[in-house]
Amino acid sequence: MFIASPQLMAAENAELDCLIRPEMYIDLSSPVDSTLKEMLVKTGDAIKKDQPLVQLESSIEKDKAETEVALAGIELSKAREKKQLAQLSLEQAQAELALRTIKSPIDGIVIDTYARVGESVADRTIMKLAQIDPLRVELIAPAEYFGLIKQGMKAKIYPERPANKTFQATVTVVDQLIDPASGSFTVRMAVPNPGDKLVGGVNCIARFDFKAS
Repeated sequence: MFIASPQLMAAENAELDCLIRPEMYIDLSSPVDSTLKEMLVKTGDAIKKDQPLVQLESSIEKDKAETEVALAGIELSKAREKKQLAQLSLEQAQAELALRTIKSPIDGIVIDTYARVGESVADRTIMKLAQIDPLRVELIAPAEYFGLIKQGMKAKIYPERPANKTFQATVTVVDQLIDPASGSFTVRMAVPNPGDKLVGGVNCIARFDFKAS
């Protein structure tokens, strides 16, 4: 169990147990029915927005369209209109090709991959991604702090790992209802994580700068 250091126990501050999590998880799937040609990343890789992650099979459709353009060029004198239609077909094939290169919608990390080369990607999740900058801090506060913890308030975060490091978080969501069964309410905060110094899934202590009642 994570124990707060003596420095955290000052009476003028309120300390609450918290959990650091990725800001969001994304289950990545394919917009087209195809098979997996190449997995461009692996579990644990850091990724950037718009980075190619997955390449799907696409050669048959594009090759066919390019062949139609070539044949139409040979018969240009007889069928100029046919070439124009074939060119449109090529452009459509190129647009479909773009759909077969799946890119990351976020900066983050690859949590897991679920498909292998040669497998169909129809109606299934290909991989799971997590956004880790910013990270989300979640905690459950006792009712005595209701009205004291407010949106926009700053808090110091002392994570279990890395040890002896302090981060600053900003309150983003405060539950407006107190749970009568537990006498508590939930709070969510955001903590910047440039350079991925923090990791998700670790316990922490959140210290607020107001006197505990």
